[in-house]
Amino acid sequence: MPLLPSRSPSRQNALSRFLPRAAWRLASLAAVAASPLWAQEAPTSLPIELETADGVILSGTYYPATDAGRDTPIVVMLADEDESPAVFKNLAERLQSVAEGEAERTPISVLTVALRGQGDSTRVRTADGEVIDRRGARLQPADAAAMVKADMEAVRRLLVAKNDAGELNLNRLGYLGVGLGAIVATNAAALDWAVPILNRGKQGRDVKALVLVSPPWRQLGLEMLPVLRQPGVQSEIEVLLTYGGEDKAVAGDVERIVRQLEKGRPAPVDSTEEPAAEGEEPTPPSVVDAPGKSRLQGSAWLKQAGRAGETAIIRFLDRTLAGPDYAWTQRRLD
Repeated sequence: MPLLPSRSPSRQNALSRFLPRAAWRLASLAAVAASPLWAQEAPTSLPIELETADGVILSGTYYPATDAGRDTPIVVMLADEDESPAVFKNLAERLQSVAEGEAERTPISVLTVALRGQGDSTRVRTADGEVIDRRGARLQPADAAAMVKADMEAVRRLLVAKNDAGELNLNRLGYLGVGLGAIVATNAAALDWAVPILNRGKQGRDVKALVLVSPPWRQLGLEMLPVLRQPGVQSEIEVLLTYGGEDKAVAGDVERIVRQLEKGRPAPVDSTEEPAAEGEEPTPPSVVDAPGKSRLQGSAWLKQAGRAGETAIIRFLDRTLAGPDYAWTQRRLD
């Protein structure tokens, strides 16, 4: 992934340890811009609809991993305000299967969701059963709060059903969010880790990885500070942040997020250490701060980062969701 000189040498070195040396050399914007389009056989994708407790009908797409089963990780992808989750199609297809010639890794299932008011998620079922379309309605802070609670709860119900059907391991859950989707994902992760440990069955503490693309410090009434202070988010979740580092406002927001996360993290890697050689198995860093040489943000930044940027995200998710030993457990107990 294209990188600016890091504000912290240890963070720069942490990312160099995370990516094999060959991928590190590829991560220049010039190389990405010159790369031809890549093609692979279209994997399976399934349209889905979810209805929230307050009647909003959410649309999305499910990309089941190759040979999905009880050990399969799952990543939920949330788009930015006024964008469709279709922006994730190529990344989702790359995650769900391993292309010929690609380094060995675990296929990951993906669920892309348009939150309320976004994409095709504009229909609402009224109390009398009528479905009305509110396309074009302006999002309000109450909508953002409902995204975190009602929308993500509807997502969780689907994932619990697929977990209990043996199609995935909910204990290997990751969120990827862009812009507004990033702050919704972080708030939802905090709710997940706030669930108390119960004697009868596992109920939460499932989110193990966050990929935040151009994350804002605050948006539509949602705030980062309180959720970054949640103990699980601060010390248990692996985080990758990627954005156009030449936008000072966004870079400033990310710097504040990283500072909060690092308060509950291990000491950063010594910057004098050599990057891991190709083929070695380095431990992924707790927080990867990966700015790019661009002013672009959100899905535009992801598009510019191209295949090298996607590969960095895929490697991060493979190591943080597929690598550790997270046991599958039944969720709905009779």
